[in-house]
Amino acid sequence: GEGTHTVQAQYRDNAGNTASVQDTVTVDLTAPSSIATVSAAGWSNMPVTVSLQATDTASGVSRIVYRIGSGGLDTTYTAPFIVSDEGVTDVYFHAIDAVGNTETTRSVPVYLDFTPPTGTLVVAGGQSLVSTASVALDSAVPDAVDMRVDPGSGVFGAWGPYQPSIIATVPGEGSLMLRVQYRDRAANTLLLSGGLTVDLAAPTTTAPGITGQIFSAPVIVTLEATDTVSGVAQTFYRLGAGANQPYTGPFTVSAEGTMVVTFWSIDAAGHAEEPKTATVRIDTVAPIGTFRLAGGASYALTENVSADSAFADAVDMSLDAGAGFGAWFPYADTTSVVLSGEGTHTVSAQFRDAVGNVRTMQDSIFVDLAAPETTVTLSPAGWSAGPVTVSVSASDTGAGIASILYRIGSTVSTYTTSFQISAEGETTIEVWSIDRAGRVSAIATAVARVDTGAPVGTMRISGGATYSTGRTVSVESTVTGATEMAIDSGAGYGPWIAYQASVPVTFTADGYRTLAVRYRDAADNRLTLTASITVDTAAPQFTSVSVTVDSWRRPKHPTGSLTARWTAADANPVTGYSWTVDQNAAGMPDTLADTAGTMLATTVPTHGIWYFHLRARDAAGNWSATRTVRFEVTYGRTRGRVFR
Repeated sequence: GEGTHTVQAQYRDNAGNTASVQDTVTVDLTAPSSIATVSAAGWSNMPVTVSLQATDTASGVSRIVYRIGSGGLDTTYTAPFIVSDEGVTDVYFHAIDAVGNTETTRSVPVYLDFTPPTGTLVVAGGQSLVSTASVALDSAVPDAVDMRVDPGSGVFGAWGPYQPSIIATVPGEGSLMLRVQYRDRAANTLLLSGGLTVDLAAPTTTAPGITGQIFSAPVIVTLEATDTVSGVAQTFYRLGAGANQPYTGPFTVSAEGTMVVTFWSIDAAGHAEEPKTATVRIDTVAPIGTFRLAGGASYALTENVSADSAFADAVDMSLDAGAGFGAWFPYADTTSVVLSGEGTHTVSAQFRDAVGNVRTMQDSIFVDLAAPETTVTLSPAGWSAGPVTVSVSASDTGAGIASILYRIGSTVSTYTTSFQISAEGETTIEVWSIDRAGRVSAIATAVARVDTGAPVGTMRISGGATYSTGRTVSVESTVTGATEMAIDSGAGYGPWIAYQASVPVTFTADGYRTLAVRYRDAADNRLTLTASITVDTAAPQFTSVSVTVDSWRRPKHPTGSLTARWTAADANPVTGYSWTVDQNAAGMPDTLADTAGTMLATTVPTHGIWYFHLRARDAAGNWSATRTVRFEVTYGRTRGRVFR
């Protein structure tokens, strides 16, 4: 194969002696490879330089051979060379290596064009005046491949493919020079241009001194039209809905009222102005309209009252509230006027239009500054055992009373005459009045109180006791609806006092006593209750006490027996007795009844001096003083001794 190889050889003689030698050889089986580089790719408008390069990986490049064109001479390449023939020229070349391998011939084309394009440009179809910003550019440049346009701004746009007809957008109005640059395939250029006048705007027409004014005589209308580019060709106008007329000079409008003048112009480029209008107002008649105080109301609630007008052509006005007309001021549909005090007031108003025509009008109104007053009266005023009569009255110093209303619960009614409330309990009545000016009085309130039922309940003395050991007892009441009470403890009813659940009462003597109590409510409905109790402040008295004592002998423990009998008196039954036996002369039985009888027998535990103590209790719970009997139990004696 290709590459560098080492070859060895060994030699031997007849005697068997040997010797070795070697050598190196390069084997090259492949031709070299070459390339050409052209200084300008594609078409060029100037001579180009061609450079050749070759490579060989084995024996190396010996030389490169080239020729220019198919009929040229083979030339050994030593350095880059120039090709300058216009048109398409092929350069042929091949390389040869050191062992003589020759490359197949290659070629590279060279494109040269030194001649600029030629042709024509027509701007806007040859017109010198156009009315649109879009301008047609028509070209005939056969050799051009691309182009760029300056639409009159002085700046070219980007290059684009050549087109025989394009539309350019000019930057604005006026005299413009449009330029087009054409380029062929070798970048040779051609500049063509064309001028024209561009008028993009319609003319402007005015009617000075007309709009916004009102005239009191015929008006001369002058129209003025301008166009800064192509000039005004013609001006037209029409009056109202009349026919269009060419404007040749000032004209006169004399009809009363409003006349709309419509006008417009057309310039030399054919632009038609949007029609404009001017309003001519001729007024020889005073303003016509309405004038009302407070919108036509009959009454006002304040001295500051609105003056309401409706005049289409008034420009200023003046008011007279009774002291003469004031200064003129700008017309307003609503203004205010200050009236002085209650009563009827008349206000005059003058209205003036723009040309000085004046109309005078007036209106009257009643000023009501105070609300009515309303009162309500109940008969009777407090609680009543029967129906309560309700009477309402109202007064007003200004416009007078229009209506009186009253409300019971959620129901509102118109008051015409007095009425009665018979519903049991408390009924709230709210009343108010409205005067003719619409003022509403403060609400007056009254409460009708009807109670047809007497108080109900119970009464007892000292918790319902049968007896009282004191002469002062408590009257205990549970009576619903009572507000006052009066007590009769035996000497007639005392004065009425405020109802109390418990009231002390003192009797003057013991005995069976009956109390009567009267109760009444706020409507004087009454209830009488009675209760009785026995008053016993005296303790029982013993009328007799007798004691017998027996003693006997027992071994070590002498004992005795006691037998007692007694009688006691009291105004009320004696219900029990308490006794004790002890050796204390001052001893006292407790207040627990031991017996209801009048005799007892008991054992005395030992000999000595003893005391029998006895108390009596009556039905009222009074305890008597202690009655004490001294006695002795003696050892060896069968009968004890009682000391009298």
